[in-house]
Amino acid sequence: MNILNIDSTSGKMLITLSRDGELASFISRRSERKYMEMIINDIDLALKKAGIGIGDVDALGVNKGPGDFTGTRIGISVAKTLGWVLDVPVYGINALDAAACGIAYRNMAGIRRGFSSGKDVFILPCLDVKKDELYFSWYNITGTGSGHNQSGLIASISHGGRAYGIKRISEMTLISSGGFPGSFEKMISGAGSSKGSSVFLGGNCAAGHEKMLLQLAGVVPGLWLDRKNIFPHPGSLDACVKKCIEYGIPGQRVDPVYVRDFVPFGRQGGQ
Repeated sequence: MNILNIDSTSGKMLITLSRDGELASFISRRSERKYMEMIINDIDLALKKAGIGIGDVDALGVNKGPGDFTGTRIGISVAKTLGWVLDVPVYGINALDAAACGIAYRNMAGIRRGFSSGKDVFILPCLDVKKDELYFSWYNITGTGSGHNQSGLIASISHGGRAYGIKRISEMTLISSGGFPGSFEKMISGAGSSKGSSVFLGGNCAAGHEKMLLQLAGVVPGLWLDRKNIFPHPGSLDACVKKCIEYGIPGQRVDPVYVRDFVPFGRQGGQ
């Protein structure tokens, strides 16, 4: 199966092509204003590098946000158009799910050590959406053997011959950066066990709120700050799309997730 993935939600555009579960090619570059031209060109390059044509694509994945307003909308529009033309399913993946997979990929050795030692292992992607606000969701690392609950996994990834599941355990939350440390400590104190826990925190928040996060890491045991996971990881969207296909989820209508769509046109309280 060939899966084409588009992520245009951040300052770095990423196009990936996987074949039968393995990354066949990817194109990554800094985003510019000519989104449509860049996406079409990069899709063509990714297909050529993988040695296939557009007609060989079996499914599409796209990051549906929250993220850059223009980039997100154009990425979704291209994915939906290709899905319609090719008559293949399109899967919209939440930006925090994709970021959680990226954190897992980049920290798998540490995650594996924590999991193997019996610790509760969490992933906390945190996205800076400006106006001094952050979006975040909590995820739990699980095993994928017969003794583990497989429902609700957003993705599975492998490391060292073992497979691990990523399960979302909280809804997407928007909070001021000033209120984030208190919210974090409250959540981890309730989720942690007597065995201790490891939390891997990453996302583009590490760029704009590094000082606050480093202070938090200094007082919360088991908190690991991933300062490199600012842009999309090549395997993230693909891992989420593969899990959707594994669960038998059909392609669906994909709409952008806007940063502040709950406050239409900037109005407060319905005014």
